[in-house]
Amino acid sequence: MLQNVGAAPLPFLAAAAQSDADYRNRYSRSAECEYFMNHCNCGAPFGDYFLHSEPGHAFYPIGESGVKAIKAHRINCHDPLEFDCGFGGWSSLCPVENGTAGERITVPSA
Repeated sequence: MLQNVGAAPLPFLAAAAQSDADYRNRYSRSAECEYFMNHCNCGAPFGDYFLHSEPGHAFYPIGESGVKAIKAHRINCHDPLEFDCGFGGWSSLCPVENGTAGERITVPSA
């Protein structure tokens, strides 16, 4: 799962805009930087730490039912997608191994 996304390619941002998620760039006081994060429909931000690092939260599922609740969307792009972000994987859904924030990674195209 991508975390603390500081820069993302246009195909990714377009797909995020078309999804049900409110995913936009915002400053995080906890992380002391700007990154793309999820927001509640009321406008409140959901920082990546709480979504990715707390067991049972949106992107740190507990058990098979938690994994199945995550919606993954295919991005129609033939070129590799390059991100400025951190990443981590807790399952076979993650196409890359664990990394750190600020690393530039390339996710293979579909």
